[in-house]
Amino acid sequence: MNDAAAVRNAVDRLLLGDLEPIRKRLARDVSFCVALGGDTPICLEYSGEQPVVDYFTALGGLVTFWQLDYTARGDQLIAWGKESFTIRNCHIEGGCEFALVFDVAGGLITRFLVVEDLPSFMRAGSRQGEGAELELIGA
Repeated sequence: MNDAAAVRNAVDRLLLGDLEPIRKRLARDVSFCVALGGDTPICLEYSGEQPVVDYFTALGGLVTFWQLDYTARGDQLIAWGKESFTIRNCHIEGGCEFALVFDVAGGLITRFLVVEDLPSFMRAGSRQGEGAELELIGA
């Protein structure tokens, strides 16, 4: 199994609530960034596996709503995601598009970018030059 396939398998296990396979794939000093959307997207940057574990622990069962498609190019894997849900008794529907971008070397995830609001990240990238890398890779 190649590196991208191994990471994809770990992400698929994450969707089932099993964080351990992805934790085992994280480099000790993994660069972790969470890009938050809005008019001016910002990126919260962390290092190490604990922030990744904390991020997914906080999401809890929300990941069971995720629908993912994957693109692998070289040492990078992108999981293009959508989530949609309806809140019971309120009939309020919600959803979003997001991306998980993994750089992999030697079987380990060395860089992990979570883009929480993909459309605003892409709009900001076309205005400011940021995020253009993601746009080109996914095109």
